[in-house]
Amino acid sequence: MAFIPRGIFRVLAIFSTVASPISAHLVLADSFLSTGPRATLTYLLVLMQAAIVLAVILDRVHRPLHKLAAVAFVAAGVGACFYHLTGGVIVSSGMLHATAYGALLALFGTSLTSGSEPLVTRITGAIHGRLSPEVLRYTRRVTWVWCAFFGLEILMSATLLTLAPIAWWSVFVNLSNMPLILILFVGERLFRPLWLANPPRERIVDILRIGQSANQSFIKCEGDIAVAPRQP
Repeated sequence: MAFIPRGIFRVLAIFSTVASPISAHLVLADSFLSTGPRATLTYLLVLMQAAIVLAVILDRVHRPLHKLAAVAFVAAGVGACFYHLTGGVIVSSGMLHATAYGALLALFGTSLTSGSEPLVTRITGAIHGRLSPEVLRYTRRVTWVWCAFFGLEILMSATLLTLAPIAWWSVFVNLSNMPLILILFVGERLFRPLWLANPPRERIVDILRIGQSANQSFIKCEGDIAVAPRQP
């Protein structure tokens, strides 16, 4: 970050990732807050999200004209949200959810195209090295499962937004993300021995190494996950 130290930015990003969904749900669930605190929390939420978005954009554009356009774009978004607080929070929550899961669906889905290596296969190979044909088939299927999960997230969000009360939709898009991901992640590990005679096992440190490598690749705009296979 040119204008925000990277350590401070990471702390703000983590805080925003945790606090924004909870704050958005408190704003959208009318029964939790009175009018005054609700409006104050909404203003703070919009400003916090705008600051993170602007910091990310400015870190990736370099031309002064592009920076000015980014500031104007974010300022216009903040103004629109301030004009209609509840609508602004609905739009920001929905767009964030749809963008995140749409990007993940595209990432996992494109890895299943002809000539590509399924993403779960790539991650498993980065940890364990050479994989048996049985594990190759299994990791391809798991990649499909994650694609289905991401697609269902988007479909369910659209369905609830159309048919259910906003508070129900907010619980799904703002509070249920990590629990549902953890359920699928842990469930896959628990059921893996039912599908594989000699299932590969990952340690927490292996997963953290992969996450760190993916984060560095994202920062450098690189496409590959480069992690040395774990030594047996």
